Amino acid sequence: MTEERATRTEMNEEFIEDKFFEKGHIGLKVKQLLITILAWIGLLLPFGLVLFPILFFKDKVIVFDAFQTAI
Repeated sequence: MTEERATRTEMNEEFIEDKFFEKGHIGLKVKQLLITILAWIGLLLPFGLVLFPILFFKDKVIVFDAFQTAI
């Protein structure tokens, strides 16, 4: 059984190229990294805004005790 070796042009036609991983394209890399960082902040910020006061300001924050309320 013989294996056929693909040429570089055949490989380029078959696979997708990504400018992010090519040399240069600094503007594209900066833009995509900023969008990614903003997306992570947008995802994690609401959790932080809710959990930070509950964890660090327990005496000043009203945390409803659902179990005691039910009783």
